[in-house]
Amino acid sequence: MKFFLLWLCYCSCYAHDDDSDPINSDSVCFDNCNNHGSCVNFVCSCDPNWHGDACNVRLVPHDFLPLSTGHLVSSPVKLAALIKSSPTNDLLISFSSTSCAKCAFPEDQYAIVANHLSSSFVRIDAASPKNKDLLAKYSITTLPALIYVTKKGRHTPYNDVHTSEQILAYVHKQRSPPSQTLSTADQLVSFHSLHDKPDQVVVLGIFTSHDSIEEDEYEDFCELSEQLRPMSNVFVAEVTSDALVQQLREHGIAERSPSVLIFRNSHSPSSSPNPNSLPRPKPTSTPTPISTIPSPSSTFFLNEQTSSSLLEWVADESVDSMIYLTDAAKFTLVERRKKPMVMLFVNGASSHSANISNRVLAAEFRVVAEALRDKYSFVVADGNDHSDRMRSLNLPYGKYNLPAIAINDNIATTSSSKNAVFPFEVPINRDTITKFCSQYHLLRGRSGRGAIDDDSNSINSSALLASSNKNNLVDRSVFQNELTSRGHILEKGVAENFDNAYEEYNVVKLEISNFEKLALDDEKDSLVMIHSSKFCGPCAHLTVYYKHLGKRFGEIETGDTKNGQIVVGEIDIEGKPEWHTKLPEFLPGIDTNQIPMIFFLPAGRKEAPFLYYSGEGKVKAMMLWVQENSNKNYNLTSLPHLTEKEELMFREQVGAREKMRRQQQKQQQEEL
Repeated sequence: MKFFLLWLCYCSCYAHDDDSDPINSDSVCFDNCNNHGSCVNFVCSCDPNWHGDACNVRLVPHDFLPLSTGHLVSSPVKLAALIKSSPTNDLLISFSSTSCAKCAFPEDQYAIVANHLSSSFVRIDAASPKNKDLLAKYSITTLPALIYVTKKGRHTPYNDVHTSEQILAYVHKQRSPPSQTLSTADQLVSFHSLHDKPDQVVVLGIFTSHDSIEEDEYEDFCELSEQLRPMSNVFVAEVTSDALVQQLREHGIAERSPSVLIFRNSHSPSSSPNPNSLPRPKPTSTPTPISTIPSPSSTFFLNEQTSSSLLEWVADESVDSMIYLTDAAKFTLVERRKKPMVMLFVNGASSHSANISNRVLAAEFRVVAEALRDKYSFVVADGNDHSDRMRSLNLPYGKYNLPAIAINDNIATTSSSKNAVFPFEVPINRDTITKFCSQYHLLRGRSGRGAIDDDSNSINSSALLASSNKNNLVDRSVFQNELTSRGHILEKGVAENFDNAYEEYNVVKLEISNFEKLALDDEKDSLVMIHSSKFCGPCAHLTVYYKHLGKRFGEIETGDTKNGQIVVGEIDIEGKPEWHTKLPEFLPGIDTNQIPMIFFLPAGRKEAPFLYYSGEGKVKAMMLWVQENSNKNYNLTSLPHLTEKEELMFREQVGAREKMRRQQQKQQQEEL
């Protein structure tokens, strides 16, 4: 979430050709609204996609707005009719909203999708009350969302990145058979080459015949193929030709049947042949096409006893031992493994984190990932882009706290769990990381996650003892003194905390004990800010404006506000990891990983999909956003963040600066 903080004193004013007094004019605005809006009574009314006092902040880099492409469907009845009459027997449904700022970002990609799919791509306005039942039917909790629906009633969610290439590939996969039958070596080579791409996985079933011996195993594989449909990066095929199976055996690719092989991208530096597969024989003649296929990454031998764990095995083995977290889809892939996640955060804006090369860090981390793959998932992430995840793991925020390592145990269970933070005073190397992870695994298995906090000293001590091994040492001690002198500084600029000044600013401190009573009151609007009071620069910046927002809503004496019909609350998650489990219990589907975060719960609508604020971090913009998404009457002016006295001063300031600019322009013309 980005917040744009604009200051009045840095703006120039619009020039008039006449000598009229700008203070008495009703059409004077900063920079003439940059030609991206209209000026009325000293205030810019910005065109869509433009924001700011001078309409100089562009929300997205293209001109497509939410719900501006594709076929907009206004009601569930019309959607049902479209599904029934679809010439392709399917629809790709996009749920979005004009009040969802982030929904505008993929709209240029949706335009390409709409051009390819034509009438098969439909749009649903998630904010419309008419579509409330559709949101529940398809379990829509976040926006934007894509659902593939068939005439027979099958529907699968899309969980990958929202690019046209990925979306169209996903639709093509859904329209194809769940498993493609391969009968010749050329077909097999072609199928493998088509999907031999980064992050794509090939699942290949090996069957010599469909006789009674392998009939049950083949049915298990068919069921697996259907279960893998929603996984946009997994592509399934089967070999049932005895001749082709024999070739695979001769080339050391398949050991026996029935079995399932997994091929991860062969160009990935971490992909390695399955150590249990047969040795590849040396070619004695002209290479055959099938010899271009690498050994599988892993093999699963089918039998009646193990068929129930087949899906778990595919989910586990289809993910690389170490993943670079470049988008949300990658996180989803790792979550499928249902193992504790070891996360390394680096400074992606530079080649180094502190005084340590990111390449060296990743190399040390990968060694551990290969060794402990069966117990953990390993993820490398940019700490600048994923500061919200750092905070959720109780890691200090900011580039001065990178690199950092923590274990996220919330991935492996839905119950309350404990995370572990790699001690800052311990050097990072393969030995210390291994010892840290191994000790955590030992305590987790022996005492359960609830005892991890009590044994944190034991975990840290183990890592510290391992640091005595200087092999491949990556030492953070050089940076320790510099970091201490900086005192975990926040970002530069205006910054505040709430400091218990709740009554003064009309802001409610929300706790688990009062959240349901205050924030979920169906008669009132609720605005909630989730933040951390420590080590979060953006949180401290936004707090300044959020406090003033609460104060202004408390001061307004018109509309529903004067009757106390809005609750402005804040949740400080610092030292309170229980919020990450309790808040989803109050609001199923809510996102708790991003901070700072503001979401709005209008009266009469306290369920998903939730309204997340993603505009400018300014009082005016946030207040107008609340009014736009509420069914209550707030009667806000065009400058709701200002009192009458402040508004008068604002108009005088705009006029005075415009007058000064005209004088400077006139002087420059005379000098010429």
